[in-house]
Amino acid sequence: MCITAHKLVKEYDLIAVENLNIKGLARNSKLSKSIYDVAWGAFIEKLNAVAVKRGVHVVKVTPHNTSQNCSNCGHKVPKTLSVRTPELS
Repeated sequence: MCITAHKLVKEYDLIAVENLNIKGLARNSKLSKSIYDVAWGAFIEKLNAVAVKRGVHVVKVTPHNTSQNCSNCGHKVPKTLSVRTPELS
């Protein structure tokens, strides 16, 4: 976890993470144990701590439609939940 945080901070001046409701995701989910096991919250805290020391900005963005907005042009490209990667033209 720490190595990944340092690598990201070294490579980027701005890091955007989804502001996930981790407790909400875990509640009423068959994947709740897995959600807690991946320690998203702990990683974000570590990433933020490393970033502050290096002067890198970490911002939390709303997760609404983040997997549907094209990272290249910003347009919304609707996808089903089973599709997580954009189609490249």
